[in-house]
Amino acid sequence: MLESLRAKAGPLKVNSAYRCPQHPVEARKPKPGFHARGLAADLVPLAMPLRAYYDVVRAEPRIKGIGVDRAAGYIHVDVRETAEPLLW
Repeated sequence: MLESLRAKAGPLKVNSAYRCPQHPVEARKPKPGFHARGLAADLVPLAMPLRAYYDVVRAEPRIKGIGVDRAAGYIHVDVRETAEPLLW
């Protein structure tokens, strides 16, 4: 799925991908999240504006979790199992 995004959006910087359950972000959660299960990544587009990259992400049917952090300039993507995408 990440290769598909890169093919459509150009180079991507991986801000965060797999996190072990002891990672400080994961350790604060009641149970490990999608990063700790290897199902999520936070990606920074290097060849297009964040808004254009968001459209690329929304068009990828395997992505079911999408979170935008405009201040940090990245989009969280995950492949959770759900019928409809969850956006935040």
